Amino acid sequence: MIDGREARTVEVDPERAPHVRWAFAAYASGAYTLDTLQTALAERGLTTGPTPSRAAKPISRSQLASLLQNPY
Repeated sequence: MIDGREARTVEVDPERAPHVRWAFAAYASGAYTLDTLQTALAERGLTTGPTPSRAAKPISRSQLASLLQNPY
């Protein structure tokens, strides 16, 4: 709490962050389409985060597109 307001922070996921950085650089290079980038990320080991009801799985094409469009 800061001045009576809840202060939230963001933590970088050390396991997934290198893959995400690489994905942005690879896509920006123009050498990858969404489909080829999705395949390359699956080979590199990028997965979704597991939840109590769902196991981790490779990132989908739509999730990848959302990730690349997210300015945050």
